[in-house]
Amino acid sequence: MKIVAVVAGGLGNQMQMTAALRTIRDRLGYDIEVVSGGAPVAGLEMRELFGYPAYGPRWRPEKGEFDGAVALGFGANRQSQERGWAGLKWLNDLSKQVVLTERSEVDVSMNACRDLGVAEADLRWHGELSWPRRYWEPTESFDVVIANNYYKGPKATPTHHWDVKGFPGITTLAAEIQKRWPELSICCIGLDDRERVEGVVDRTGLPLMDTLGLIGRARFIVTTDTMAFHAAACLRIPAFALWTATSAVKSACPKFHDKAVLIGRDDLACRETCFAKAHYWTRCKRWECQEIGIGHIMEIIEGERGALWN
Repeated sequence: MKIVAVVAGGLGNQMQMTAALRTIRDRLGYDIEVVSGGAPVAGLEMRELFGYPAYGPRWRPEKGEFDGAVALGFGANRQSQERGWAGLKWLNDLSKQVVLTERSEVDVSMNACRDLGVAEADLRWHGELSWPRRYWEPTESFDVVIANNYYKGPKATPTHHWDVKGFPGITTLAAEIQKRWPELSICCIGLDDRERVEGVVDRTGLPLMDTLGLIGRARFIVTTDTMAFHAAACLRIPAFALWTATSAVKSACPKFHDKAVLIGRDDLACRETCFAKAHYWTRCKRWECQEIGIGHIMEIIEGERGALWN
């Protein structure tokens, strides 16, 4: 059976959906092609990572080319139908693909697998990325990769919508890691120099493939709720995720992100009400959730040290 899968959202969102794609391929044996849309940056590079034939959002299937289609969340189903896909048979229940704050995005994408008849015990919760082997050649590697990045928009017209994802103390944290464990080499990654972390090797501004190569060769990463967090899960790299106001239930799936440790202000009462309404957190003026103690973070990393490096 040959199907087309429609994915959308940012780079991290699309990486999460690879678990559902892998399940469909491995459990049902379907031939899959992918339509990828919605990522604000590096959309073409993202489509190279799926490991399947992949197309941009303007691509349209020929009549009779596929046996059907599946949609993996984020309104991709509605967008596709409105742009001329109405004649293609949908194989999953589109109403189940609405992403809410009380469920993980990965679990929502798995609804497509459930609708196709995959048993719960047979779901493959680990996503995967694929790209040319030259990016795996160990020409450069670092023990620790730091990603304090979130979508900032173009330099000329920056957006501050996701500023709360950032961790203001990242430079101090990087200095503490270097001081405590001088044997570890450290670099920072990001879309451009706005995400540079002072005092470590600067690898911001690299192509996506090279950035992922650095993540894939690291002992562990220190990251915020961003693309690097989801990439590390696909690449099976341990991650210490500095969590601020975005929903951990929505963005961090325990089965997909099973090698991640979330570090945040769970003591704040406002975390219980932050997601009562859509984007309620964007109206907050305090941002106490960004005030994560450096000592607390270091203690958690120290506790995992034996499993990560000698």
